[in-house]
Amino acid sequence: SSSEGFGVAEKIVLLTFISAVILMAILGNLLVMVAVCRDRQLRKIKTNYFIVSLAFADLLVSVLVMPFGAIELVQDNWIYGEMFCLVRTSLDVLLTTASILHLCCISLDRYYAICCQPLVYRNKMTPLRIAVMLGGCWVIPTFISFLPIMQGWNSIGIIDLIQQRQFNKASNSTYCIFMVNKPYAITCSVVAFYFPFLLMVLAYYRIYVTAREH
Repeated sequence: SSSEGFGVAEKIVLLTFISAVILMAILGNLLVMVAVCRDRQLRKIKTNYFIVSLAFADLLVSVLVMPFGAIELVQDNWIYGEMFCLVRTSLDVLLTTASILHLCCISLDRYYAICCQPLVYRNKMTPLRIAVMLGGCWVIPTFISFLPIMQGWNSIGIIDLIQQRQFNKASNSTYCIFMVNKPYAITCSVVAFYFPFLLMVLAYYRIYVTAREH
């Protein structure tokens, strides 16, 4: 009924809007990747390697995460099972964390390019170091997403509460619930947000000071 969940007209409007957002995200990130890969001058700029990898992470979000979340939102029910719920949640955490770490690497790359001497930048941002930084942008999120979520470390101590919210007896609906305990929340927040945030603030502050001096 119209009092429970979305009506037919509301579902159509919501699906249209979400589909447009997903489509724009896919096309936008594909354009970024294609532009850098096809243009020789863009490939020479080291920062663009981080930008391409960032675009790839955001592309995966729009393909592997957003559609299933949209279906659950409109249908008011999760129909893909508990295991795929864990996989989708892990992908969500992994890819969003990877995006943040890519932004952090871009800020560090700009810091070395603008605040340090050109020779220092060439020595710092070698192909090997770029590869290591890019690898870290993908490996580190794996250890705070798939490993703890698939092992159930994030739900220790709150399993009963999660089970209560996963199933709605009134509407006979199942939901893909992602809840975390305090140890996981603190660890994930520090690794995925606060530490990269601090590095970005310091890097861009130094860039701002250097720009003012020039």
